[in-house]
Amino acid sequence: RFGGYTLAGLNVTKTVKLVGRFDAWDPDVSKETAAANVIERDYLGGLTWLPAGTRLKVQFAVVRKTYTRDIVPAVRQVLTQVQASW
Repeated sequence: RFGGYTLAGLNVTKTVKLVGRFDAWDPDVSKETAAANVIERDYLGGLTWLPAGTRLKVQFAVVRKTYTRDIVPAVRQVLTQVQASW
């Protein structure tokens, strides 16, 4: 097995943060023949919004997943998350 990632974040304002991430995972470095052992690469771009005067956190992200030799079709995911604390 082999994998890793890199992550970058930027505070645009006090309430908006941007994030980018790239990661790769190879569950079996000896072969690339099926969905269970092919290299997956993920590209993520997103933002976090912290509405002023609240204890909310709202996150949006788009993820593009690709796989070596198109053994598994590439997919795109849109993720949203809301967190609250009190």
